[in-house]
Parts: sequence; structure tokens; C-alpha cells
Amino acid sequence: MLGMALGHAAQVQRLSIDDLRAAAPEWNRYVAETPGIDVWCSSTDWVLPLFDTWGQAPAVILRDPALGWAAFGWADLTEGTHSHRHGRALVGLDPVWGFAATMVGPQPSALAEAVAGALDDIVDWDAVFLTGLVPGTPMDQAVVEAFGRRHRLFAGPESPRCVADLSSGVEAWWARRSERFRRNLRRARELAFTSGVTMHVMDHEDPDLVMDRIATIEDTSWKGMEGSGLSEERMASAYRAIAHRLSADGRMRACIATHNDIDVGFILGGVREATYRGLQISYAATARHLSIGHLLQDHEVARVATDGITRYDLGMDLEYKQRWADTTELTRTLVAVR
Repeated sequence: MLGMALGHAAQVQRLSIDDLRAAAPEWNRYVAETPGIDVWCSSTDWVLPLFDTWGQAPAVILRDPALGWAAFGWADLTEGTHSHRHGRALVGLDPVWGFAATMVGPQPSALAEAVAGALDDIVDWDAVFLTGLVPGTPMDQAVVEAFGRRHRLFAGPESPRCVADLSSGVEAWWARRSERFRRNLRRARELAFTSGVTMHVMDHEDPDLVMDRIATIEDTSWKGMEGSGLSEERMASAYRAIAHRLSADGRMRACIATHNDIDVGFILGGVREATYRGLQISYAATARHLSIGHLLQDHEVARVATDGITRYDLGMDLEYKQRWADTTELTRTLVAVR
């Protein structure tokens, strides 16, 4: 339903989440053309499963045929926000981690102006959480200008991610690791060889079969034992949906590690453009001594580099990921308050 035009920008249409589903290729094309955003997590591979799992309807989807798109769900404001009163806030379609950009298009200034003006005509919102902004980039600056001129603007949460640079190949990446890291990984490889550890690539298997095996492994991990990770129902549902979207056009990357023919670890990720995004990794608590997690990471670095991937995005910043990464990239949230 290509909806009504809104006052501040006659070309802006208000659509539904189903319109966005149908126009996913167009949204993703604009994602690829938007300077300085997290391309992987701003795509429909990520935002639609997350909105379906955690988002509050109705979604607010805006489209300017000449400029691009904007997409929001809802959240209830609580104590501790910057709002002057209780109420409701517009948030991005990734309401959990905030990696995804709320606006996508190659002309950030014009798009941000159109979206800011259109949002003022839609509903009496109390705050807008503008997620997925990379500090100092054209989109970040455009949001500061367009929303800061109309409303009070506050700094929200920041989300750092660890990224490995594979643009010069796996050997160059390996040479940048510390001597201790290389020594420990060589030992892990030797132990795996003598202990019966085998890696099984599952990229083109049925995604439900892959996710069922992954779920069984997760139940035996430390995360499964405490009821977190993919043992949590909503997490499992969201990542199964992501796997289906990736598998549909051959972009899922999955590998299962076995020890003496028993599943003991998994790594799940996906490819978009020249970026591999690691999504989930885990291993059985009983296999901790085999360094299964490190072996899975090692296996994926080597094979995605061979496929021509130049960036391995390991996701949210954790200490162990820093040893695999070359840089830390930051996305932030700005909060516009009426």
C-alpha cells in the first residue's frame, strides 16, 4: 500500500512492514549505497527477523522514491531516558543491539531532512532513537543537523564491533597476530588433528537441519546451561529466520565441529557484499580442552578469505575477539526528544 504523502516532503510515502518485505531488494540496494553504515546489520537479513522477534508494531516505514527509506518500530519510554515525560519512542528495526541504520540512501542530508520533517507529521512521538550511526560519517552529520535543528538531541548507547581485515589475504592477517596467539593456535590445530576433531561445512544444507544441530550443541554449552544464547526461545527463533534468509540465495555460512563423530561446536555467519558477519559461535562444555571455539574461528577466517571476503565482522566487542580483529568499529545511537 503506497500510502499518503506527508506534509514536509510531498514525495515521502508511509508504508507497512509488509511493503518493506516485498521491497527488500530495493532497501538492500540503498543500504549498499549509504556511506558509513553497518551494511550487514542494516540489511533485511538482520532487521526483519529482529523486528519480527522483538519489535513493537505497527512499524513506521517511510520511502522517498528519489532518496531512500527509513524504518522504525516502537518502544515504551521508561525512567532513565532523556524524555521530559513518559510515552512512546520510535526505535530502529533492531531494538536489541542497535547496529542497524534507521535511514538508508546515498544522499544523507536530503534524506535526513525529508525523514525528520515527515516524522513530525505522523504522530505525537516523545523520542526517536536514531540507531546505527557511525560517528563523523555523512549520515551521522546529516542526522545531527536535521534532527538537532528541530528537537533536543542526546547521545545514546554506543555499540563497538571487532573487525578483521582480510583484504590482503589470510597470510597477511596471520602475520599481524601476536606470537603467543600463533603459538597457541598451532598447538590447538595439532591437538585437533590427533584427537579426531573434524570440521563439517554446512553452507548448502537445509537451514532447519543446520539450526536443529546447532540448537542441540548449544544446549550442551555454558550458554545453554544458563538458558542464554540460542537456548533462549526468542534468540533461537530470530537466528533461525536469519539462517533461512541467508540460505535462500546461498549466503549462509555454517560449520559444525565433531569430535569422534559427535557434534561439539558450531559457527554460524553470513555474507553480504565483501563482508562476512559472524553471528553465533558455541561449543560443548565437555570439549573446552580442545579449543573448539578457536578452531572454528580459524577455519572460517581461512575459508572466507579464499572466497574473496575482505572483512570479517566478528560482531560485538568481546575480549577474545580483539585477538582476531584488526580494528574496532563503532555505531552509536542519537536520541531526538520533543
